[in-house]
Amino acid sequence: MLHALSMKQNESNKHQIIGFWDGDLATPLSTLNIFMDVFVQRKQVEMVFGSRVALLGRDIQRHASRHYLGRIFATLASLLLRLRVYDTQCGAKLFRSSKNLKQALSEKFENSWIFDVELIARLQLQRERIRAAQKESKQPVLLPLSSTIFESPLDSWRDISGSKLSLKHKTSALYGLFHIWRRYTSPWKDWHPTLVDDDDDDDSAAANGNDSKLYFLVFLLLVFLVTFVCAWLMKQFLSCVGCQCTLCSSRGSVKLEAVIVAEGDERKKKE
Repeated sequence: MLHALSMKQNESNKHQIIGFWDGDLATPLSTLNIFMDVFVQRKQVEMVFGSRVALLGRDIQRHASRHYLGRIFATLASLLLRLRVYDTQCGAKLFRSSKNLKQALSEKFENSWIFDVELIARLQLQRERIRAAQKESKQPVLLPLSSTIFESPLDSWRDISGSKLSLKHKTSALYGLFHIWRRYTSPWKDWHPTLVDDDDDDDSAAANGNDSKLYFLVFLLLVFLVTFVCAWLMKQFLSCVGCQCTLCSSRGSVKLEAVIVAEGDERKKKE
């Protein structure tokens, strides 16, 4: 895609459409015409994504386990991106070429399996910064990214044998979501788009990747510590229920003696 964006465009081809497609053709190539019609009919649309929605009258053949795992992942990705994207992982996506898209593609992606989610996160952060600058300078403000994405329900999609994800890839995808959250949407986001011109940017990208792994390890350590402390407190609480230790027994005896003394005083007053 970056190579296609770098090609010189003549005046008649300045609105070039680029993108990527399922390598196994799970989405038929005939769907390209439907996507292209969306760009023609909706001038504000900059991205068209395929969406595997199993509606009546559609031929969406997907394994149940893959469907439900995909829904969980898509929901997490949607919350992370703050976009109501139904299907983030469909392999059919087209984009209207632009300088902003070229910038978003200029750096390596952390995880090859969910690079499209990271691409959307880059475009989202990029759009937010542009809109903030336009508001500050009182210029016309661009539409939010959600208004420039169109999800097109696919007429046909089929699981292709041999294109399964292993447990390693699924775990890697979850780590990739954490990386995307930290770098693009968290309070500590640190992504600043730059065009790749030399090998120095590769070193910078590698350094950012190492930082993300360090943050992830620290995050796991904090989760472990919080879980350990909560488990210890719960254990202490449960151990004191019906406990016969000296401390608990002494507390109980003090309370019993106080009740006996109070009852004795009341009897004396009545006599």
